[in-house]
Amino acid sequence: MKKRSFGVLLTVAIVLVLSLALVASASAAPSLTSVDPTGKSASNVGNFQLKIYGQSLTDFIGTPSVYLEQVVWPYDEIQATNVTVVPMLGGDYISCEISTYHESAGAYNVVVAGWWLIGQPVQYLTLPGAFTVTGSPPTTNPYIASIRPESATAGGAGFTLTVNGANFVTGLVNPSVVYWNSTPLATTPGGLPNPTAVCTAAVPAALIANPGNAMITVHNPLLGGDAVSNAVAFSITTPLPTLTSLNPATTWANFVTPPSVVLTGTNFQSTAQVLVNGAVHASTYVSATQMTVQLTAADIASAGTLNFAVRIGSSGTPTATLPFTVNAETTAPVVTISGADDLWHNQPVVLTVNATDSQSGVQKIMYSIGTMPATVLVGTTITVPGPQGGVTNGVNEVSVYAIDNCNTSSTPVKATVNTCTSGPDTEAFAPSSVKKGKTCKISYVCNSITPQCNNIKIKIYNSSGVVKKSVNGGTKASNQKYTIQFNCNLSPGKYKVRVYATDAAGNPQDSMDTDSFQVTK
Repeated sequence: MKKRSFGVLLTVAIVLVLSLALVASASAAPSLTSVDPTGKSASNVGNFQLKIYGQSLTDFIGTPSVYLEQVVWPYDEIQATNVTVVPMLGGDYISCEISTYHESAGAYNVVVAGWWLIGQPVQYLTLPGAFTVTGSPPTTNPYIASIRPESATAGGAGFTLTVNGANFVTGLVNPSVVYWNSTPLATTPGGLPNPTAVCTAAVPAALIANPGNAMITVHNPLLGGDAVSNAVAFSITTPLPTLTSLNPATTWANFVTPPSVVLTGTNFQSTAQVLVNGAVHASTYVSATQMTVQLTAADIASAGTLNFAVRIGSSGTPTATLPFTVNAETTAPVVTISGADDLWHNQPVVLTVNATDSQSGVQKIMYSIGTMPATVLVGTTITVPGPQGGVTNGVNEVSVYAIDNCNTSSTPVKATVNTCTSGPDTEAFAPSSVKKGKTCKISYVCNSITPQCNNIKIKIYNSSGVVKKSVNGGTKASNQKYTIQFNCNLSPGKYKVRVYATDAAGNPQDSMDTDSFQVTK
């Protein structure tokens, strides 16, 4: 029973606390009581602090906004800046900054707008006519009618800015100063014949280093304040690019490797585009003075002229064009072969190939030996026979042609290399017998792939292997039978005949067939 009574009491207490909180919340709506100061002159230069006093101002959710609205026409509105709610004992206040310079004279309502109830729309607190703008806007403020120049190119040199207008202060005390945004410039106001309507100011190059806009104002320094003119915009424009050279500036139509063209100039940017014959071409930005373009096979498919230009962005003004010439190939390569002759060789022969092309240059040299497929020549020499091919015994026909960089082929040039590494085969034919003192006829043949055999000697040996007679056969055509004869004064007995020779390549005989005969009394 006691526990239940305690629970009831606790519930009642919670309800009472919540009710009191809601009542307190409802009664804590912010309110405004007064402002300080209650007015300012329209000729007051610069911002001043305005305090708005009231109750429960700290109950605003977040920072409220503050503005002043004129009670009667022309219903000017003055926005406050740097708004801050400051708590105080016995009341709070809102601190903000207001400028009445050049505002219309008259009474203004002070309005504070913000939230203090969650889920509710913006609430407005107003002090009707609590602030007054007195006097009238000053008539002696400086005024800018025009500036010369009105623009400059980014990255250019410093220059003198001329400001034309009215109410410029001359003299040694507090003369007018021209401002570049928030930067004062070295200013020379006045000068005959109209000393109060012109100022000149030195603009250093550093202020126009980058594209953009600057606001030009004239300040008349005053004791304790500053009279500022209207602002006039000065434009710092992006410098136009220039194109001065192309490297290379020419190529050949259908060149096997289209060139990469380096464009040199000034004021290039990362957004620069290269135009080729008026159309945007893929390009690479390298620096403010260099860009590159890789030409394609389609670009140089035919002879003609490609006109290059550069612009900044898609809407920039293009530079003057520079021509890139695509020439037509009109000649074929010329090929020569040296090192070949009509002789026969028993060692590999090295041929030297020379290929030239007066226009696009030689791309590659192709060669074949005999029936082998055409192969790219590495270097300038061909060894026959060698690793590249060819036969060691026979006639090797070498064919060479060149292809230029526009894929034009030369007429094939041929050379013949005769090689033989196998010596001749010799054979002797002797009678079966011959009487001493009678004529002896001996025939012989020198078989070779070379057309002739040299240094032919027919030697006759006795049974002891001693040469008893030697006959010089000289040089004879290969593969034909020849006969020598001599008066046989050899002693009776058995003799052998052998034939020695070298072929046209200098190889000695590889084999010989001997024959024998008998000398009788």
